[in-house]
Amino acid sequence: MGKAWDSFKTGRSANYSQGGKVDSASVAATGTPFESRPSYVNRPAKKCKKCGRQAWSGAPCQCGEPEWEIDNSPLIGFQRWNTVWLKECHRILIPGGQLGVVKAFSGTRTFHRLAAAMEDAGFVLEPEHSLEAWVYGSGFPKSLNISRAIDDLLGEKGEVVRTEGRWNEASGVVQVGQGPRTWTEREITEPASEQAKRFEGYGTALKPAWEPVVVGRKM
Repeated sequence: MGKAWDSFKTGRSANYSQGGKVDSASVAATGTPFESRPSYVNRPAKKCKKCGRQAWSGAPCQCGEPEWEIDNSPLIGFQRWNTVWLKECHRILIPGGQLGVVKAFSGTRTFHRLAAAMEDAGFVLEPEHSLEAWVYGSGFPKSLNISRAIDDLLGEKGEVVRTEGRWNEASGVVQVGQGPRTWTEREITEPASEQAKRFEGYGTALKPAWEPVVVGRKM
């Protein structure tokens, strides 16, 4: 949304991801607010020891038998950063009642890190009241092509029938519209395997429809 105070831009900071000291001074603003915060991630980094490529990227690992190495340090750093500001919330809130409650939104894949940070900061998570939900219907659908996913899983590729392209926001040199854009293309293929042919035209069409709200109380 273009809100600088709510973005994680600086990559993995050693203070967070490698177990270094984390305190209020280390996350204080010296330019962009909270500029020393860790990168926001929604899952651990999964890298192959053989080729050095990640499982989820534009150029993922293609090894037949990859040797995966899991790195949870960005998620741990994200949790520790939450602990820092939650401690400040805990310090100024009044025990008991509504003046002692904090409600914090988080992503569906990372709210457990926020909840753990809330406990580490001193808040109590009451079993029957510790999680609320903001439900909405405006999420943008993110559909997975089931047929192509099956072929990818089986390592097969069908005949290319056409290519599709689009402009993407990036730091490229092409100027289109309101900012720099790069042109990327992808191949549209026919299903190759018999299993994929059975599911041609099917997609998940799932879309985000809720956000968890973690509720903590200062006792």
